[in-house]
Amino acid sequence: MAADNLLVISVTRLGDGICVACVDEAGRWIRPTRQEPDGWRQLRLGALRDDRGQIVVKAGNVVHWPMGRPAPREVHSEDVFVGAAHPRLVRALAPAELAARCQNLCEEGFLGFLRGTDRSLMLLRPQLIEQVSFSIRGKGGVAARILVASDAGHQDLSVTDLAWRALGRDLLDRSRADALSWKPTEFLRHTGLTVRYLAVGKGQPWHEGPLHPVSGRFWPFVTTVFTDPPVSTQIDYANL
Repeated sequence: MAADNLLVISVTRLGDGICVACVDEAGRWIRPTRQEPDGWRQLRLGALRDDRGQIVVKAGNVVHWPMGRPAPREVHSEDVFVGAAHPRLVRALAPAELAARCQNLCEEGFLGFLRGTDRSLMLLRPQLIEQVSFSIRGKGGVAARILVASDAGHQDLSVTDLAWRALGRDLLDRSRADALSWKPTEFLRHTGLTVRYLAVGKGQPWHEGPLHPVSGRFWPFVTTVFTDPPVSTQIDYANL
């Protein structure tokens, strides 16, 4: 695949590494990745840095990032191996530009996405955000969930978005609470943020055998929460 300018949609925690989702100038989803010795496809923090050591792969940034060959499709159809060259920042989209881009990319058919097997990424405009929750547990000391309503019914989704996790950690620290759970109006009152769009990913299917209780299932989760205004909490890259 030729080098392209990519709009970074998601930067998330994946195992002990990082997963990134982008769209190219034609609106195609691309998941830049590398093959780990243990079989995982993920990135390390260094892959997000430009040749000066600055982290430029952030949601809302347009980066020039040379891609290598498409990865085998047995995990995610959007996987593309990154080349050796560092990403380079082209520009950061202004909030209004990013909102307009999300509006162009978003879909409302969540059920079809969940049932389909040909892709693992989408941008969702949920019918309703029912609950926003954070708690002190899980990887990185924080767990985040969003309860959404869509054509697929009520979905309680884990959030792996690095910026959202940083927001949750900050809110928990400031409230000195072990858990927070808010309706959208309460969330707006406490943070000044309104959830507009969700980038959603699906984990790979399980292959433990046809009789395993979760065999063949995909696991949906939120990879980015797009809010108005955007989340501004600084990400602690030493504690993802």
